[in-house]
Amino acid sequence: MKLIKPYARHLMFVAALISGASLPLMANTQSSEAIEATQKVNIAGRQRMLSQRITMIACFM
Repeated sequence: MKLIKPYARHLMFVAALISGASLPLMANTQSSEAIEATQKVNIAGRQRMLSQRITMIACFM
């Protein structure tokens, strides 16, 4: 097994720190996307309910 040069170990350590530090940022982005998707689903549900109410009122007129 070859020995890794000392600077290569430092480079791998820095790369691991950077990738570990970016994980919360990616998780935050995903959660904001999930929140946005949830809001869109809620709006679509409200619009569907409103259209059903309008149809029901029109049928009983």
